[in-house]
Amino acid sequence: MASFALPPQLENSRPRLEHWAELITSGKAATFKEQELLPGFLTDFFTELLGYSEPASAAARFTLKREKHVEAAGTRADAVLGTFGINGD
Repeated sequence: MASFALPPQLENSRPRLEHWAELITSGKAATFKEQELLPGFLTDFFTELLGYSEPASAAARFTLKREKHVEAAGTRADAVLGTFGINGD
């Protein structure tokens, strides 16, 4: 992590990325249930780092839906990426 160069506009994300790296490499992440870590992971990586937007962003369109259980390869997904409208389409 120390040698990874984030683009300047994302430098503020470094502490959260370092936190996740420590949580995972130390094995601490394995002591929690997925449901406990998932909201923070989705926020830190998908909205903060990668720039996906959620319904609460107040935009007419958004790109990340949580708790939208859709079939994916025979299992259910906890979140989906796409382009969605305020009315859910």
